[in-house]
Amino acid sequence: MKKIFTALVMLFMLAIHIDAQITITASDLSNRLAVGKNYTTYMDENATTVNIGSIGISSWDFSNLVSTHAYVSTSKTVSTSTYASDFTGAGYASNSENTYKGTLSNSWVYNSIGTQYLLHGTGTNVASTNTTTKIKYSPAQIIYNLPLTYNSNNTQQTQQQVISTVKTQFGDFTTTQTNTVNRSYIVEAYGQMKMPDGKLLSCLRIKETTTTAPQQGSAATSTTYIFLTKTGESVSVSVKSGQPNTGVVQIDQVTWTSGDGVSETPTSVASNRIIPTEFTLSQNYPNPFNPSTKINFSIPTSEKVTLKIFDITGKEITTIVNETLNAGSYTFEFNESNRGSGVYFYRLSAGRFNKTQKMILIK
Repeated sequence: MKKIFTALVMLFMLAIHIDAQITITASDLSNRLAVGKNYTTYMDENATTVNIGSIGISSWDFSNLVSTHAYVSTSKTVSTSTYASDFTGAGYASNSENTYKGTLSNSWVYNSIGTQYLLHGTGTNVASTNTTTKIKYSPAQIIYNLPLTYNSNNTQQTQQQVISTVKTQFGDFTTTQTNTVNRSYIVEAYGQMKMPDGKLLSCLRIKETTTTAPQQGSAATSTTYIFLTKTGESVSVSVKSGQPNTGVVQIDQVTWTSGDGVSETPTSVASNRIIPTEFTLSQNYPNPFNPSTKINFSIPTSEKVTLKIFDITGKEITTIVNETLNAGSYTFEFNESNRGSGVYFYRLSAGRFNKTQKMILIK
């Protein structure tokens, strides 16, 4: 029996690895930024905490996020864009108009894609204040080296120029600030996430750390977790200073984007890795059974777990599980072809949680 359980667990983990560990390629990103392509960015301004999961194989549930603000971005040809002459090395240009808290802005983002996904800079105009702000990176900022997969990482230093021009009746006034930007990222987790619209998609969790140091003044460091799919969907979580890199964290902002992905089947092995919120021990199925049945349970945190079977007299007849398990939902098979009909009990112990259920073997 132990060999059967070991084989089931190995197959279970292998299926998760195959289904959830993805590689994001230059082609994936080029499809995302193809001319004429639209995507929507959403924001939940009321969210104060987010569960960012764990390192390695994990899963995430963002279905509780509620959009309070949204805007659409459209990919256009670089040559027809407003700031084309400022970003001659860019191969892609995305444009958005966004009215936020009463202020309308028109923004362009300039990228290129090859063996690296690069950000050349941005240009934004705010009509109400007659202000245009251009942000340029030299060299272009490496968003990701490609292809991007689990354990990918990079560290880069760039110079950032922030050029602001205000148009007045007395002429144009321009100020320039130069910052040194140190940015690093690491892909430290992979798995399946549930999007706010209910889609179940495989993704990579990327931890990005950015330190911006002006020529005068103090440096500022920010940490953002990006959950990125092959089809364009993403969730971006900017966390407050001093937060852990697992579990529930305090946030400054959370946004997410739409994409072309099709929801993966809710019955797939990977989808069952959505992190539970409570301990549960379900009724075995089938029940009554002959000669085998399946026992399901869920644990919201990593715990030392035992799952034992007892006969009607209370005598322990076998131990199915006796090990530390990560948070998740598990299924184990109980097969007793050598025992007679009768009432049996199974007991789950995980941390302070203990529960017993009854099952019936009929031959």
